[in-house]
Formats: sequence, structure tokens, C-alpha cells
Amino acid sequence: MKRLLIAFSILIMAIAFLSREAFAGAVVIGTVNSGRENAGGGIPSAIYPVDGAAVSIQGTNLSTTTNGTGGFVFKDVPPGNYTIIASKAGYSMAAKQIVVPDGGGLQVLLTLTTGGGVTIDTGPIKPGMIYIAFAGMPNISPAGPTQPGGMTNQPQSNEPYNMLGAISAGADPFALGGNPPPTPPQYTPGQNPYQQVTPVNVNPNTIMVIDPDDVQKINYINLNSRPSWICFSASGTKLFVADDTQRIIIYDTLQNNNAVGAISLPGVITDMTASKEGILYAAVMAGVPSVVAISTSTMSVIKLIPLPGMRSGEFGQPRAVVLSPDGRKLYVTLASTTAGEVIAIDVAAQQYLGAAKTGSMPTGMVITPDGRKILTANYTSADVSVIDTASMQNVGTIRVGVQPSRLVAHPSGAKVYVVNNGSSTVSVIDLAYSRVSATIPVGSLPIGIGITPDGSKVFVSNNGAGTVSIIETATNGVIRTTTPLPNGKPFGIAVKP
Repeated sequence: MKRLLIAFSILIMAIAFLSREAFAGAVVIGTVNSGRENAGGGIPSAIYPVDGAAVSIQGTNLSTTTNGTGGFVFKDVPPGNYTIIASKAGYSMAAKQIVVPDGGGLQVLLTLTTGGGVTIDTGPIKPGMIYIAFAGMPNISPAGPTQPGGMTNQPQSNEPYNMLGAISAGADPFALGGNPPPTPPQYTPGQNPYQQVTPVNVNPNTIMVIDPDDVQKINYINLNSRPSWICFSASGTKLFVADDTQRIIIYDTLQNNNAVGAISLPGVITDMTASKEGILYAAVMAGVPSVVAISTSTMSVIKLIPLPGMRSGEFGQPRAVVLSPDGRKLYVTLASTTAGEVIAIDVAAQQYLGAAKTGSMPTGMVITPDGRKILTANYTSADVSVIDTASMQNVGTIRVGVQPSRLVAHPSGAKVYVVNNGSSTVSVIDLAYSRVSATIPVGSLPIGIGITPDGSKVFVSNNGAGTVSIIETATNGVIRTTTPLPNGKPFGIAVKP
């Protein structure tokens, strides 16, 4: 009997030992709730558990769904730092940084907010849709040079001051006021297809989605953090949103605009571009200025590409990044308040191919559809530099408005549109003659710009006004300006491929 008891005790200890070995990591338990707003918005009237939410721990293969009480559990989680993510159709994504201990347990609470995903239409999302990032940051523009991340508080624009500033910077006074754009088409009351419609009350941190074929159709994706610059994958199936927590949030734009993941980067993200090979390149302002290459399929960092110092000897930070049409070369602007350069990088070999001098503080960059020219918007020198990509030489300077920030090329390659943050205008550059052919007044402090695939409309985010101006390129006239969003300021614009 004694031998039997001893054998049984040994068996119990062995089972306990094997159990500890089988579940050597920590147990992470948590709840996913939803705060539903009152009818008038504001403080949530109640907290509800979210059943069937997808929960995953990035960097592992652990994923699950919540039960009827919103609960979830992960066993055997290795110790370390992770991001845990919860999402469900109809809600914005929730993400939280967690530190998993070596053994023991960890409790996590994730709160989803209603409004994520398409709020009006359902089904496949067609190409050409316009996405605009709105952040709850009143009177802040990310183009300025004074604060971390390029964010600076700026006063509301003053037209006489802007005109004088533009002229003193070398802009053509006749282009600023002497050739107003043609009058847009006139409509009888009730028949204007671009008639302004007051939007629903939405979160100040949101993505506005506009149908370019019917600009009265406006959808919203509510966010939990402040977005700035946005970019689509080459296939148009994913949207990458850089936020103020140095993360990129990934959204599924094939079907429903739901958040599907996130990745943290080592600095402030100032621009992004995606290759046809599934690589996202993000320009990162940090102690070591760099471009981070990210796999869009696994959402993991492939490589961190440190950038060289500027030839002027100044410390430059990356402000814009574009790929050549064939995807073989990557171009990055390096900027300081008094200087600027464009550097070329061989994508396959990861080698620097050369650099070209630009105006000071190049915050925006575009490459022409044929890949032969690069144009940079130089914020503090109030001009646009033209770079020949074959020789990597600066071949021209075009004076525009005050504080040009971003640009976009017409699909035909004949024109480039430049947003002038300080003079609240858009300059239209005729590339055949390298001059400004028209200047279009828009809302206060414009900062972002996008163009439809057919080139018929240009969308401008007016950060100071909290609106989006829609320009008809055939007439250079503003055919609609959206209603200001409550406490939301627009930044980057991306067009779904």
C-alpha cells in the first residue's frame, strides 16, 4: 500500500511538472466592451460587452474571438512587449501595448467605439474613393518646421499678409490675384449635384471617405488616435494610417474599411509610399533619420534604412518619400529650415545613387507619371524645385505661393497641383513651360492634396478651416467645400487605386 501511495504521489508530481511545462508562459485574460454614445453624442450612456470581436496578439500566432460577455483568454503567452488588438465590423479598432510577465497572468480591457467601417454603403469598395484623415487637433498644421514631427501652431491666414509674404518670397503677384480661376458651372436651386450637405456628428479623429462620382456620399471611419498621413497599398486593398503614437494602423479597404492590424515605428512618420511588390516605405523623423521598409502582408519591419547627412552639413530629416514608376528607385527628401535635398536609393541593392539640391524645407514631393521629373514643395523658400531623375540635377525653380506643402501630378503628366499652406491657395504648374498657369483660392491653411485617377477632380484638405475643397480641373474652379467637422482638422489625402 505504501509503495502504491508513493507511486501515485510521483505520478501527481509528474503531471504537475508537465502541466507547468505545457503552459510555461503567462495567461492573458480580458474583456472587449463598447461605449455607445447618447443620441446627441458625448459621454457614453452605457458600456456593452462586444460578442464575436476578433482579438489577436501581434508578433504571435495567437488569435481568438470574444464570447457572449465580451471575454477572451490566451494561454501560454511568452513574456515580452506586445500590441493586443480587437476589432469587429461596425466598430473602430482598439489597440493596446501590453507587457506580458514571465508566468502568472495579465488582465486587459479593450474598448471599441461605434462607427468603424463604412457607415452608409456596404459591399466591395470601388477604386477611386477619396480618403481624408481628420485629427482632433485645432489650428495645427504638420507642415511647419518648429515642433517635433513638423507640427506647428499657426494663426488663421490673413489674406493681405499672405499676398505680401508671397510677393516678398518671389511669387508672381499677378498669379496670386490677377488671374482668378474661371467661374464653375452654375446650377438652379436644388439641382446642383455638388450641393453641400451637413454631415453627421462624427468623432474628431476620423477618416472621411468621399465618392468622387457622387460627392454628396460621404462616409466616416472613427479612430481612437489622431491620424496624419495616409497611404494605400498598390493593390488598393489596404489603407495605412500614420497616427500621433508613432504607429501605422492598417485597414481592410477591399470590403469594409475595418482595422486589421498595427505596427509601431521608432519615430514620427512624415510620409509613406507602397510598392507593387508589397513593401511599404515610411519616412521616419528620429535621432537616426531613416526610411523603414515594411512587409504589407505580414506587417513586420523588413529593414531600417538610415539616411545620410545633407551635403550642406546640416542635419536633415526625411519629409517625403516616393517610388519611381518601375519601383526600382526610392526618392527621399531631406529637409532643414534653410536647406533641402532629394536622395535616390537603389531599392534592390540598398545603395545611394546620388542627391540633388532643392529649396529649403522640402515637405512634399511628386514624381511625374513617366518618371523623368521630380518636383518638391519647399515650405520655407516658397518655391518648387524640378529635379531631372536621370542626372539627379536641379533643372529649375518655380515660384508658387506661401509655404507650399504637398503636391500631386495630373495623370496626363501635363500639370502639377501644389497646396500653399500660408496663402490658402493651390498653384497649377504647367510642366511644358515650368510656370504657374493658375492659382485657385481654397480654404484656410490647406495641407493635403489628392487627385482622381481620371484627373477630373482635385481634393484639398483645409486644415485651418476643417473642410475639404473639391476642384474641377477642367475649369480650375472649386465646385464644393464640405461642411467643417466638429473639432476635426484634415491632414493627408489618399486615393484608392
